[in-house]
Amino acid sequence: MQCTRCTGLTVPELIIDGGMRGVVKRCVSCGDLVDHVILRNRTRRVLPKPTRTRTPVLGWCAKINPSPNVLSPVPPGSFPHGFGV
Repeated sequence: MQCTRCTGLTVPELIIDGGMRGVVKRCVSCGDLVDHVILRNRTRRVLPKPTRTRTPVLGWCAKINPSPNVLSPVPPGSFPHGFGV
């Protein structure tokens, strides 16, 4: 049987957990474990449908300077203690 994750070879393996025993399929390549509970949960899983479109993220520089490609000169004396241009 093939692994659903990496298409590698899966082999049956006996797992003893807390006094309970169960047979699972383990992939020899990636180590993926599949048992009856995992298979049931994978088939029952329903992905949620988006209810609205996503709002575009503009980033922090769009809030500071609406046109980031235009450089504005710094007026002299705008830096404290004589630092700057």
